[in-house]
Amino acid sequence: MVPQLPLAMNIVKEVYFEYGYDHVITSIVEGVHSRASIHYNGGAFDNRTRHTSEGDRPKIRDECARRLGDDFDVVLVEGAKPHLHVEYQPKKPY
Repeated sequence: MVPQLPLAMNIVKEVYFEYGYDHVITSIVEGVHSRASIHYNGGAFDNRTRHTSEGDRPKIRDECARRLGDDFDVVLVEGAKPHLHVEYQPKKPY
């Protein structure tokens, strides 16, 4: 797992709790993802959303993105397996 993920997980957990929801990580490196997914090198994690209201989901996504900053992509995935996908994608070389 990339070292930035544990802090990101705590931030996402705080946002979920502030909206009144339990936080459940559903996938880090396990699961089925696209072949080039950064899940497999520990650069992403998925969070359950099925227990959240449809109206709160975009708000939770936006607040997580704001707190995590530009080096993280936060994507709300809808469909058969809805979830909040968070991945570390640095935008500037360090």
